[in-house]
Amino acid sequence: MADLSFWYWLYLYALSAPVAVMYIFWLERFESRVFQLKSLIWITAFWLPTLILMGLERLNTLDYYIRNPFSKE
Repeated sequence: MADLSFWYWLYLYALSAPVAVMYIFWLERFESRVFQLKSLIWITAFWLPTLILMGLERLNTLDYYIRNPFSKE
């Protein structure tokens, strides 16, 4: 059960990635390049730390199971 939050967020981000890409392409039709760049920076600034934290959470979970292989959580 400890992995549930990791997989939930991973699934959520996997679903949101195409939406963000479509948003950038939608901006290409209506907005300036500067606004597109700002949007890309905001999306990256939001995604990157969260993906890093998800990876660290996953490593922590794996470390727990390696240290406690017979735990019943």
